[in-house]
Amino acid sequence: MRFLGLETPLFIAHRGASALAPENTLASFRLAIQAGMELAECDVRRTREGRLVVMHDATVDRTTDGTGRVSDLTLEQIKSLDAGVRFGEAFRGERVPTFEQFLEQVVGSIRPVVELNEDGLGAQVVAALREHCALEEALAVSFRPAALEEMQRMAPELATGYLYGDDTPMEQALAQAESLGARMLGPWEGLIAAGLVAEAHRRNLVVQAWTVDDRERMAQLLALGVDVIATNVPLSAEERLRFKPARAAESPGSPSAAILRPESRPLPGGRERGEE
Repeated sequence: MRFLGLETPLFIAHRGASALAPENTLASFRLAIQAGMELAECDVRRTREGRLVVMHDATVDRTTDGTGRVSDLTLEQIKSLDAGVRFGEAFRGERVPTFEQFLEQVVGSIRPVVELNEDGLGAQVVAALREHCALEEALAVSFRPAALEEMQRMAPELATGYLYGDDTPMEQALAQAESLGARMLGPWEGLIAAGLVAEAHRRNLVVQAWTVDDRERMAQLLALGVDVIATNVPLSAEERLRFKPARAAESPGSPSAAILRPESRPLPGGRERGEE
């Protein structure tokens, strides 16, 4: 099976190679590229003046030497923060990148995955992806239905994925993904069972598990039919090859390459544990 033009199973570098470098920094994304990972995920939020920066949390407290809400700080203030020193002295001086800087680094080397941590980011995210000619190779994901609805309205050719945790019943999550026109369902890995994967595939949804670092657990999930795995620990090329068995005989309900092309999905009509 193919998704985003690549053969599954696929592996996403979650916030870059975030087990090896400070999450959501250019150093982390650089290591993901060097490892040969297929996709790199970043989180986006908006500064006080409305600029997009790569940051998961609503505040800068956990990952930088500063304090305060991202939405209360200017880009200049955020760029002055050290986003590496909390991870390790070797990364002292690493800065919070803008979304533009993220795209400049990854496009052409690794496919971008953008997690929308706020509503109302669609116009800026789509414009940036268009500017870098990356709309058809990117994936936008979110726990926020309104954020995905906006992305679908603005760029129906952009693949989207609906993420959810253990506070959402399976049937509700499946129905939500379908109503949003999403092409990927992203449950917390502890929720995944054979029945969920089979039903998602029956509905032409790719299944992504988040966030898995243990290789044995990866093997278990892939055996259940999971298509995409987000991980903090990048896999070597040899590891990825071992995890890519010949899936020539896809399960009967498994989505085909044609089904997963952007034009083939209908437009929408109409967090650790609980957040990625």
